[in-house]
Parts: sequence; structure tokens; C-alpha cells
Amino acid sequence: MTSPRFHTLFRTLSSAALCLAASAMPLHAQAPSGARHVAFQQVGDEPYALVRDGQRTTFVGSHGSDDEDVEGLKQRYPGNFIWFRQSGKAYIVRDPATLDRVAATWEPVDRLGQAMQQFDVQMRAHSETMAALGRDMSTATRGATAERGSIEAIGKRMEAQGKTIDALGKQMGALGKQIERESRQADTNVRTLLRSALANGAAQAATTR
Repeated sequence: MTSPRFHTLFRTLSSAALCLAASAMPLHAQAPSGARHVAFQQVGDEPYALVRDGQRTTFVGSHGSDDEDVEGLKQRYPGNFIWFRQSGKAYIVRDPATLDRVAATWEPVDRLGQAMQQFDVQMRAHSETMAALGRDMSTATRGATAERGSIEAIGKRMEAQGKTIDALGKQMGALGKQIERESRQADTNVRTLLRSALANGAAQAATTR
């Protein structure tokens, strides 16, 4: 006969593992086109995209169906550029100085994003371990042949694994908040650069033909 404590422990830790794994989502959401999208839910801000040769395109803001337009521009304008909309009109910036400033502005966010991806790999591994322990617990508690010693040993491993997952989840949560702060600051700075590009003529009307 198994103790209710271990059944409760199993359910609690398994639920914690699943919830923390589900919450470990990167800020940059993957899009079907291969681009990544960053949304801030900021009213009135039109979208822009960072196109870096050989790297994934980063869209910022509510992009709608702009992916296809930017893909077309990549064929017309090889290399790095920034695409953006202003008052409903599409523009492109290829000025090296502006591109360098924008890249420098987003570099801290990219670095933090890579750290989050490493945390995500660890979380998935720990969650898989927890799931395996759950299967072991289910086997150990099945039928009349349940062995208390085995159940207790598995329970202790699950408890330790749960603490590891909880600690990792807190680290990921803190990093996620830092990424959000850095992303919002980068977004503000980039929009200032884009307004300057419009004012000084570095931004040109974007045409796919």
C-alpha cells in the first residue's frame, strides 16, 4: 500500500515541471517564414524589420503580412538593411552608419536571448528527467507488489529534481524580465534612429520591383 504523500508529491512536482517548461518561452517567437517576431503591444507604433545577411530576420511590432514584402526586398537588396513603415508607407535603410547603430542597440538583447535559449535547453532536460521519474513512480506503486523503499527513493529524487526545476524557473523568470526591459529600450532607441534616417534622407521608399 503506498502512502498518499508520494502520490501528492508526484502530482505536485510533475505539474510544476510542466508549468515551468511551458513558461520558458523565448521572447522572440518563431514565425512560419523563419523570421522571429517581437511584439510589445504598444499602440501607434508601426513595425520594422532588421534584415541581416545570413541571419534570421527580426520583426518588431505588429507585422501583419509584411513577411512576404520583406522577403521580396531581400531579393532586390542583398545584404543588410532595415525595413520599416511610417504613416503607412514602407521604407528601407541601407546606410552603414545607421545599420551599425541599430545592430549595437540590439546586441545586448541578442546576447540575453542566447542565454535564455541555454536555460531553455536545461529546463527541457530537467523536465524530461522528471517525466521519467514519474513513470518510475507509477511502476513502483502499481499493484500489490509496491515496495516502500523504492517509492521513497524515487520520491526523494523527484523532490530534489523539483527544487532544481524551481530554481531554474526563477532564473529564467528574472532573465525574461531583463530581456523585456532591454528590448523595450532598444526598440525606443531604434525608432529614434529611424526618424533621423527619414529626416536626413538615409531612408528610401521600399519597392519590391
